[in-house]
Amino acid sequence: MEKWGLKCVKLLDGFSFLPSYKASKLSGNIQLAEIVLDHQKETSSSNAI
Repeated sequence: MEKWGLKCVKLLDGFSFLPSYKASKLSGNIQLAEIVLDHQKETSSSNAI
């Protein structure tokens, strides 16, 4: 993600958003990620040109 100037700001457990009757039918790991554009990375890249 760093290559594109992206930054993960939050990583949440996906099961906490599901109703229990749906979560009980699933297994594994569900994660939700909040990804934003890293403006500092974008600025430093454009200054290098």
